[in-house]
Amino acid sequence: MQYHQAGKTLSANYFAMWYLTYKSEDMPIPYIKQNITNKLVQLAQYNNREFKKLLREEADTSIVMAD
Repeated sequence: MQYHQAGKTLSANYFAMWYLTYKSEDMPIPYIKQNITNKLVQLAQYNNREFKKLLREEADTSIVMAD
């Protein structure tokens, strides 16, 4: 409330950082295991897409270099 009353906008990122900084150690974060799994899957999917792009670029350049 103090942050809002000061005329500042509370973003989700700021709240998350504030929460992690000031939360008590015995307060569990709901769904943390599922969230970690989901984020790791998203990261792996992103890495796979980037890897496939690199493979396609290598294949494209090898065709050009052979000509």
